Amino acid sequence: AGGSGLMVDRDWIYDSSATETLVPDDSNWTDESRHPDTSLDGGTMFDLNMSILALRTAPFSLRGILGFKSDSWSWSARGGAYTYSNAGFRDTAGTFGNDEKAIEYKQTYSIPYLGVGGNWSTRHFLMDIHLLVSPAIWASSEDYHNMRDMTFEGDYFGGLYLGLGLTATWAITHWWAVTIRGEYQSMSGLTGDMTVTTPENQYHYPDGGGVGMNALMYSLGTSFRF
Repeated sequence: AGGSGLMVDRDWIYDSSATETLVPDDSNWTDESRHPDTSLDGGTMFDLNMSILALRTAPFSLRGILGFKSDSWSWSARGGAYTYSNAGFRDTAGTFGNDEKAIEYKQTYSIPYLGVGGNWSTRHFLMDIHLLVSPAIWASSEDYHNMRDMTFEGDYFGGLYLGLGLTATWAITHWWAVTIRGEYQSMSGLTGDMTVTTPENQYHYPDGGGVGMNALMYSLGTSFRF
């Protein structure tokens, strides 16, 4: 857990009697809030996989990968500014208090995947790379707006998952080694049903929501062998 960033929360609300259905994009939103003080409250990553050796020709090897992963991330946004469409299009603007918690947001992904990996190794160096892919993503999101006491909950399936990882390890001495690792993953193209809960009522919108995520993670570590 930890880190900070910017949350931009956008909604698209249209007149149900309109003859033409507009496709949401980054320019035609009706309600937006921006929160520069956004914290990553927590993240968990669970990954279980099996590798099958396909080819070994020193110093190279190639393997197939079968696995399942589950990721969960949550954020909190405080303060910031908003532009809403109340009586007209984007007719209301204002700010939140600096320490006022405005939005709590959470995403969860469950993904079975296939992949391929390979490594190149010598006595003092090891490089490993893998590529993962899946056309079947189960995802959910929970978007809680504190000031209006409203919760937006979505359930999604489909999309495309891509994962690319690179690990490099140097054996500095017989006992010490240093490892650098980078991991990129993309979950995109998911749509699903949205449930909106207010203090007065609950509303269900089939295919009324979408979710996605792109992430780049990196780490630096050291190990001691004895």
